[in-house]
Amino acid sequence: MRIGIDIDNVLCDFTRSFLTYTNEKMGASFRYEDVVQYALWTLWDGTMEEGVALVKDFFSSRHARKMLPLDGAQEAVKKLRSSGHDLSLITSRFLEHRPITDEWLAKHFPDNPFLEIHFSDNIHTKKERQTKADICRNLRVDTLIEDGAHYAIECAPVCQQVILLDHPWNRNSSLPTNVRRAYSWPEVAELIQKSLTTF
Repeated sequence: MRIGIDIDNVLCDFTRSFLTYTNEKMGASFRYEDVVQYALWTLWDGTMEEGVALVKDFFSSRHARKMLPLDGAQEAVKKLRSSGHDLSLITSRFLEHRPITDEWLAKHFPDNPFLEIHFSDNIHTKKERQTKADICRNLRVDTLIEDGAHYAIECAPVCQQVILLDHPWNRNSSLPTNVRRAYSWPEVAELIQKSLTTF
């Protein structure tokens, strides 16, 4: 099976690290549970431009290098790869963050279980790159593991299934029938295993 995997809030605990950085910078006390929209800048009633600038600053900070993998991600990825699945990373990070992305992956996934990494279009790049759906279509991705409900909805027509890893910001969306919610990485692996008998 060809599996596409997002990075932020799927492999790594981006939001908690970003909030630690933001709270230090702003003197705020935002919590993970407060993030009920994908657009992080809505937390402080900011603009998209302010949010983009803050994310870029974050990736230049020590906090980005201290991000930890989500619980169970390393074990599940290793198991999926050893089971013969082809794993591709599909992220909407800015391309300029490729070096720190490679550094983080080498540290936390030293066996390099991923075939490739693709940087998709996002709400900030104004269609300068392929969308996640374009990439999934071109790679013939069977299953995408994602945290953004809007990306899950976008990719559902071109994937056999999308597994939406549960977070506060994706709980209020109406989802297509082939988008399945998972609450942990072990549950992600279980859904993939079950799908082998139905796809």
